[in-house]
Amino acid sequence: MLLRLLALARAPVELAEAEVAVGDEGAHAELFGEQTFYLASADLTASALKARIARLPGGRQYFIQIYPSYAVRLARGLLTEGLELAVYPKAVIGVTETMTAANAALIGSAFRCRVVNHYSAWEVFHFAQSCPDSPESLHVNSERAILRVVRDDGSYAPPGERGRVLLTDLSNFVMPFINYDIGDMAVMGPPCPCGRGLPTLRNLEGRVGRQSRPRKGSCGAWSARACY
Repeated sequence: MLLRLLALARAPVELAEAEVAVGDEGAHAELFGEQTFYLASADLTASALKARIARLPGGRQYFIQIYPSYAVRLARGLLTEGLELAVYPKAVIGVTETMTAANAALIGSAFRCRVVNHYSAWEVFHFAQSCPDSPESLHVNSERAILRVVRDDGSYAPPGERGRVLLTDLSNFVMPFINYDIGDMAVMGPPCPCGRGLPTLRNLEGRVGRQSRPRKGSCGAWSARACY
């Protein structure tokens, strides 16, 4: 339900008042009685979040999708300021950045809910998320993509060994990606004790990036220089 809920949400509505984007309140809310909050502002404060949540209709359930670094800052604000939300989310979903175990524990304590580590990419959406029973593992959505972790020579990296992530998209029939190197480094995990039988990832260890070093000056990432 969690991934389906995110997939059905329409384009968020920008709320400049609190720098929060909220999922469509139309047919989606009528069907599920829930909303997804997309929190993407570095300036959002814990008190502003509390004020926005207080305006939700009584008993309305919602999810929060957020960068882990933003969630940690909000969590610390809620805890240090002694703030309580009128309604707590059903889950906080971390996206884009690496979610550490320490950060997940802090976020879960402040928001009083389950914390989901969600792994996605622009090329292939929603292809892994943390197991609800064993949060240290991420289940690969094998019906959406084939995910391989390989060594530099292209051979399989066994569980516990870091390697490059290759994806084969099973849902894109227009321009499929086959063994596509997305530039991420990860570690495959052992079979999950939950019994679901899906492949697992134990660690997401970051992304390989290119840098240029001019004759004078400091290093810079290609992605940053492409903007100018």
